[in-house]
Amino acid sequence: MRLWKVLYKMIFLQELKPYKKSYLSNLLDEVLLNILFHESICQKKDNDYITINFVGLIAYKDITISVLPKYSTTKDEKIKLENTIRLIKVFKKYEKANYRKLTSDFYPLNNQSDYNSTLGLSDLFLRDFVYYGYYEREVEEIIDDGEDEISWEDTISDVNPYFVNKQPFYLNTKNNEYKNDESNTVTAIHQNIIYDCFLRFSRLLGYEPTNILTPSMALSSLGDKTFLISVIKKEMQVVFNDQKVRLLNAMIHYLNEEYVNYNKELSLFGTKSFEYVWEYVLKKVLNDQKDKLRKMVSDSIWKKYTAFWENYLNNSVGNSDEYQPDIIAVQENSIMILDAKYYNITSSESGFKGNPGINDVAKQHIYEMIYSDIFKGCNTANALLFPNDDMDYIYKIIGRVNLGLLGKLPIILFYIKADYVFNAYINGNKFDEEILAEIFTLINETRKRNTIDGYNQLALEI
Repeated sequence: MRLWKVLYKMIFLQELKPYKKSYLSNLLDEVLLNILFHESICQKKDNDYITINFVGLIAYKDITISVLPKYSTTKDEKIKLENTIRLIKVFKKYEKANYRKLTSDFYPLNNQSDYNSTLGLSDLFLRDFVYYGYYEREVEEIIDDGEDEISWEDTISDVNPYFVNKQPFYLNTKNNEYKNDESNTVTAIHQNIIYDCFLRFSRLLGYEPTNILTPSMALSSLGDKTFLISVIKKEMQVVFNDQKVRLLNAMIHYLNEEYVNYNKELSLFGTKSFEYVWEYVLKKVLNDQKDKLRKMVSDSIWKKYTAFWENYLNNSVGNSDEYQPDIIAVQENSIMILDAKYYNITSSESGFKGNPGINDVAKQHIYEMIYSDIFKGCNTANALLFPNDDMDYIYKIIGRVNLGLLGKLPIILFYIKADYVFNAYINGNKFDEEILAEIFTLINETRKRNTIDGYNQLALEI
């Protein structure tokens, strides 16, 4: 059983970074490492190295691990914590918006119908506490001449009336008084659980309550696990409020360690496929208009050949999504065709490392051919967008790529500051028209320039 005095261990790791097996074995619980392999969170790179195929939070016993995206470069643990908090806010909003469309690679926070997740339970407790405070049970007392409602049954039974014209008048009354039962054991249990969740997860999960009380008694002082669970179950028999019933049920599972078996000690919130989150967030902040334009793109049509050259039967119509880039932004006489790429691209003496393949480039050229034909006379900007957290600008051009057979103009390689994008998404904001116009002008002009040195970035304003 947890005690609120426990000091929790916070560890920061990086997605896909090779770690020596001996290092992770010493850093983490050996059992935890085996569970992460079982869940395909950890993968062997070779005999001596392990990578983590996940971005988000991992909680196990008293260990909390933040796995940051592969592009993360900071060594400062304070910044790592800030980045973790920001990512969790992104994940929570992303989960809420895509709840019915989440893939198996996304580990949600609030899909814990059987209360088997430490993170899910902690979020439930903290969210409930922000709205309702500590668990309270009102006790009713009958007092003389109180200010609350009159208990006529007790008044008539215990108080002598005065009669005027045969009508009874009561100069004194018995009144109901409702008080919070401060000695309630369930309230004391709840205070311990809230304090435990507050110490470990409050800031990570985006809660900053100010009315947290340090429990006067630890859980072990209140009784053993069996006794405390029996107290809560007894309380549930006299409580009919849905919110309180849900809270009491969650408290039982929080205390019941026997309920938590091999895999259920592990709690995850995040994704094995961060590229979907990155793409979705960019669509939102860049005001993607692809859905509005979908019908303007022709479907592919497949026809089965028959013995008669002039006849084709069994037409099969493809989906126009085959020709849809990630993001299309339209302004007056211009269109931007943008592809969100979750690659950790870096420059080297020979060019680039970690860059997309030729198929990605070819598709961008084809997208441009299609939409240039639809929007005749419009200027077209075409770029691949990569996340970056190591620059003081909203965006920065790092290069360009061209397949001469498909495109007359190159496709721009574009760093965009991930923190700026995530903050905009969290706050429900989109890039304003001025920034979009700046981006379009920069991409369009850079495609036509002989060099990209110099005019390649916009100062970040925070």
